[in-house]
Amino acid sequence: MKCPKCHADNPEAKQFCADCGTKLSPGSDIRPEVTETLEVPVHELTTGSVFAGRYQVIEELGHGGMGRVYKVQDTKIGEKVALKLIRPEAGLDKKSLDRFSNELKLARKIRHKNVCQMFDLGEDRGTRYITMEYVHGEDLKQLIRKVGRLSPGQAVAIARQVCDGLEEAHRLGVIHRDLKPQNIMVDADGSARIMDFGIARSLSGRSITGAGVMIGTPEYMSPEQVEGKEVDPRSDIYSLGIILYEMLTGQVPFEGDTPFTIGMKQKGEGPRDPRELNDQISTDLSGIILKCLEKSRETRYASVEELDSDLAKIGPRIPTIEQNIPSKKTATSTTITVQFGLRKAIVFALVLFAVMIIGLGIWRLIPHGAPSVAVLPFKDLSPQKDQDYFCDGMTDALITNLSKVVRVISRTSTMQYKEAKKPLPQIAKELGVGEIVEGEVLRVGDKVRISAKLIHAASDQIQWTDTFERDLRDVLSLQSELAQAIVSGIRIRLTPQEQAQLTSSRRVNPEAYEAYLKARQEESWTNESIETAIAYLEQSIQKDPEFAPSFAALAGEYCSQAIWGLAAPNIVLPKAKEAVTKALELDSSLAAGHSVLGFLKWRYDWDFEGAEAEIKKAIALRPNSAGLHAGYAQYLSVMGRFDEAIKEQLMAEGLDPASHGAIRGTGWIYFQARRWDESIIRFKKALAIRPDQPLELALLGGAYGHKGADADSIVAAEKARHLVAPGKEQILDAYLAGPYSKAGKQAEVLQWIEIWDRLSTEHHLESFLMALMNAPPGNSDRAFDWLEKAYKERSVNMPFLLIHPLLDTLRSDRRFEDLVRRVGFPGH
Repeated sequence: MKCPKCHADNPEAKQFCADCGTKLSPGSDIRPEVTETLEVPVHELTTGSVFAGRYQVIEELGHGGMGRVYKVQDTKIGEKVALKLIRPEAGLDKKSLDRFSNELKLARKIRHKNVCQMFDLGEDRGTRYITMEYVHGEDLKQLIRKVGRLSPGQAVAIARQVCDGLEEAHRLGVIHRDLKPQNIMVDADGSARIMDFGIARSLSGRSITGAGVMIGTPEYMSPEQVEGKEVDPRSDIYSLGIILYEMLTGQVPFEGDTPFTIGMKQKGEGPRDPRELNDQISTDLSGIILKCLEKSRETRYASVEELDSDLAKIGPRIPTIEQNIPSKKTATSTTITVQFGLRKAIVFALVLFAVMIIGLGIWRLIPHGAPSVAVLPFKDLSPQKDQDYFCDGMTDALITNLSKVVRVISRTSTMQYKEAKKPLPQIAKELGVGEIVEGEVLRVGDKVRISAKLIHAASDQIQWTDTFERDLRDVLSLQSELAQAIVSGIRIRLTPQEQAQLTSSRRVNPEAYEAYLKARQEESWTNESIETAIAYLEQSIQKDPEFAPSFAALAGEYCSQAIWGLAAPNIVLPKAKEAVTKALELDSSLAAGHSVLGFLKWRYDWDFEGAEAEIKKAIALRPNSAGLHAGYAQYLSVMGRFDEAIKEQLMAEGLDPASHGAIRGTGWIYFQARRWDESIIRFKKALAIRPDQPLELALLGGAYGHKGADADSIVAAEKARHLVAPGKEQILDAYLAGPYSKAGKQAEVLQWIEIWDRLSTEHHLESFLMALMNAPPGNSDRAFDWLEKAYKERSVNMPFLLIHPLLDTLRSDRRFEDLVRRVGFPGH
């Protein structure tokens, strides 16, 4: 039966459409014969609707002259993509269609990490559309509006990435022609990507856009574009010069009341020296910008390679950032010279000894006589290859079940092997396990079949293999049977209590379970991803109000909003408490429910004794969960019980050995315990796995600073500033305030504080982090103002008050003692 609203196919017995929820009735799928006059183009889409039979709308991302852009789930490939609907006025005439077809042909040639990938041009019911790679982040224009202006280092770093992307496009004969901050996306890691080669044209093909036709955005157009002349790569260089100008000054060089006025200024008026608007801009950098903005293209940079070369030369002279751009080297080197002095040898030996001691500590904490298992990501065998999220959900569920009775490696460590082609014995050695589980999932409609095998890692021999097939309503019992079969294959004798923990006969609503799995696929550190997850979970609960995991997951998402400072805790955490209470009413044996309740008790209710009881209940239900041990370690650390905290965190690291997050967690516990050397070793180890992580670099800089190694501290701190997306990470500035202040850069810290103070008038900021930012430069009154606000909002970070190293400058103040008393720490 076809839905009359979104036209999705549904089984005949359905009463409501599975995609949009529209009520179905016999005959509702009968449509009049479609004629050309009935095909009315779609102007906009609603959240949840399905377009072109495959794109489920998640949210609108924006709209402009060419049409609206949406974040959608491509149900055929199981991935999020961006969908641009082309306005009928822009897309129906022959010339426009030729131009858009040409856009796709040209843009699809460009494959580069700094260019958004184009996918397809299509038409549905009279509406033409383009699909492209979805880039998670915000455009450069939004960032500039948010922070006012960027630091020279941040601006140069973004400009160089844009140069890299343009270099590849120009090499292929493609000019962007509409380069502007709105078409440059910056993700959470600070990576920039050029979007929308929407009016790109080939250097060799001149038949699509005729001479004398002006295309572009007036504020960023080159003089030759204004005149409608033929353009070449130097036109993009002019536009990039304006973008650099705007990043550094917060305004474009030419403004006017009409496009015509702006165009006239682009042609005949010289730009104001950007140093007059920002005295942090060096003479060299100003010269580069002004050379980009030469009216005559002959006097501009001849190529983006030449521009990038000049930007690279001034990078090391910019004090607020370390450029850290890898140099291009040949694949082999004819000469390798090693100079290894006695002092370096001693340092190396000490570090190696420390690492061995740490490894020995973890080794002793793990019960090596007991069996250990790694579950590799299940493979998708469905015909359309669109069930990746479902396969990951099955993998995660099996790990959760097995962790109740056996040591099983965390999902974060095993997911790195999803596409890896390593031999199983090598994977097992890297993860420190004796057994490996591999599986395949075939889902067709509401039928699920899982084929799994248990492999003895050292010999690479199959110990057990079996296939399970069930209706989706019985997926929980399928997961239970699979876990029991694997445990039996490992030859573990279960106690009656453990047997009961692995047994489930509850049926689920397929639509509710599907929405739950989609929610679990979302990241939980941006407001966008959290809100998407919440929407899925609310849909799941609506379909099955008795499914406890959805309530526990919903509570967890609300907690994430508070943790990342995306919403006031006194607004979202009561919702979390209500959801987790319902989850435990439905299933008191749900470890995730007890874990979230424990979190709420110590980070919101400040019921520290009650919190520990809940955390211990969760661990008793899932004793081999890395996440639960890490959560308990954090609680113990805040209570000042550092030896116990380190033991728990090392247990978590042993269960999640390949995860940089688990290693960072250990460094963080050492940081709070003021064990700086051990903290530094851990942060360096985490960075060896993921060298681009700004938070680890910020913490490393802080540890160096507390130790007295100011030079190393500022190097790490400035690397962190380089990597973070501008204005995106309040937590980063909070943790960098200490190293920068200690290194005599208080002026920069005060500038950050001024920016964040201004932002706090526009939306919610995490008050405790603002207190951390104000404490190191000596703003004690402002720090206490923010701590009072954090107290009133019941900030989830307020329990760190007692032990946080960045608050040491405030501890002798009577106001600090009063806050400690009011929070109600045990013994105070």
